[in-house]
Amino acid sequence: KDDMLKLLDEVQLSPVTKSLGDVVARQQDLLLEETEGSERVIYVMSDLQKTTSEIGNFIPDSAITVRFLPDLAVRSANVYIDSVWFNTPVRLLNQLEVLNIRIKNTAAEPSENIPLRLSINGAQKALGSFNIAPGEVTDTALTFTHTTPGFKQVKISLDDYPITFDDDFYVAYEVAEQVQILQVQGNDRSENVSKVFGNDPYYQLTQVRDNQLNYGSLPQYQLIVLDQLRSLSSGMVVELEKFVRNGGHVLLIPNENGDITSYNELILALDGAPFTGKTTASSKVNFINLEHYLYDGVFDRLPDNIDLPKVSSYFSSNRLSRSREEVLLSMQNGQSFLSSFPFESGRLYVSHVSMAQSQSNFAQHAIFVPSLLRIAEFSQPNVLLYYTIGEDEIVNLRQTEIGNEEVFRIRKSDESSEFIPENRRVGGQLELFLHNRIESAGHYQLLKGEKTINYLGFNYPRIESNMHAYSINDWKSKLVNEGWSKASVISSTLDSISKLVDDLDEGRQLWHLFLILALTMLLIELLLIKFL
Repeated sequence: KDDMLKLLDEVQLSPVTKSLGDVVARQQDLLLEETEGSERVIYVMSDLQKTTSEIGNFIPDSAITVRFLPDLAVRSANVYIDSVWFNTPVRLLNQLEVLNIRIKNTAAEPSENIPLRLSINGAQKALGSFNIAPGEVTDTALTFTHTTPGFKQVKISLDDYPITFDDDFYVAYEVAEQVQILQVQGNDRSENVSKVFGNDPYYQLTQVRDNQLNYGSLPQYQLIVLDQLRSLSSGMVVELEKFVRNGGHVLLIPNENGDITSYNELILALDGAPFTGKTTASSKVNFINLEHYLYDGVFDRLPDNIDLPKVSSYFSSNRLSRSREEVLLSMQNGQSFLSSFPFESGRLYVSHVSMAQSQSNFAQHAIFVPSLLRIAEFSQPNVLLYYTIGEDEIVNLRQTEIGNEEVFRIRKSDESSEFIPENRRVGGQLELFLHNRIESAGHYQLLKGEKTINYLGFNYPRIESNMHAYSINDWKSKLVNEGWSKASVISSTLDSISKLVDDLDEGRQLWHLFLILALTMLLIELLLIKFL
């Protein structure tokens, strides 16, 4: 008993959650190893919370008795933050951000006017409130704007008692100071792309000829514009496929006399819809995908008679079922004009017309500039906003190199803990393995050497936030249905558990009853002899 109490004193709070089946399986292994030849009994104290009481994948050994002591904890209602997300994949400077927040209520009563706060780098940025019906899920949103670039440590909080571990939610990301763009040109060079990006310091444009392209420099860019190259070499296709796989974005603007076969080599490598040929026919753009984040918020409204780009010839394509084409602009005949194809961690954009005026007036049209600007803005790396402790044990780093003498370190923002994660290169990206070293929710600083390269937000898992539990009768039925033949449920108070366990292990002690009964019989016998 003394050893047991000492062990209990040493137990620390932990975000790790184990199912009941896992717990019993571990105890069974210990009993089978250490108690050969003796009776084996497992006592399980549990509040029978439904989210953690999974036993369907495990049946205990028939030589072991399992006894459940349920309902030892007070069940409480709970309102908690379940998840958060943005409407768009990357964060932009001086742009309105909408952060969606999903909140759940497990109580039997509604909650009204609960305050919701959002702070960035320790300063409160937004404030709101919400109402939520009993047992329901509600989505709300907070809006704000980033006026400065850099790393952002975001904390969303609500007030709910007595269960508080899930009232805070931690998010981290970076607002880029610049977007690095590489424009690859051939002999048919134009100034259309450079005019869009050249005068804005937010876009750092580098121009290079296709025969002078240094493949080793590609990871430093977020967007590569293939500007009217007549053909793409096989080596270039291989390097671009690697670039997109690791999170980069590529915009293919074909040459009006370009080699369709080489274009298709890249398009097919990135799971796009290949060109089927060049079509000479007049058409016009008649559709803008305003629901896509690329054009969301670009136009206040579109008039019915809006003048859209005209086309005299274009590269037609067939939409393959395996391609996940997102049509951004399309023509009256249903053919794509500008398309987007997600691939692994990156994205391929394909224009179906060149910049030549003989093919289209796209380069001279007003929609050309916002299209290129938005493609560049959203070419920033799309990283995870947050991680869940115990579930997300790998951090992927895209377009990151590390020297032989450098090490990664993960340090909590309050500097209360720090460790060196294992790192391994898989394909073209680095993976950091956490090995359950993250123990508390919060923001963590990721360092390479002495330089901060990112911040990470870690949250406790929400699996135990739902406090709904089995009733004793329902739990008995579940044990029968799952085949736990040697399991029983003990309905008792804490004060009487000790005596109940003694009775179960040693049998009910009846000697004192028999002694009283014997004395009673002797007394009756004496009375009978004396009076009868």
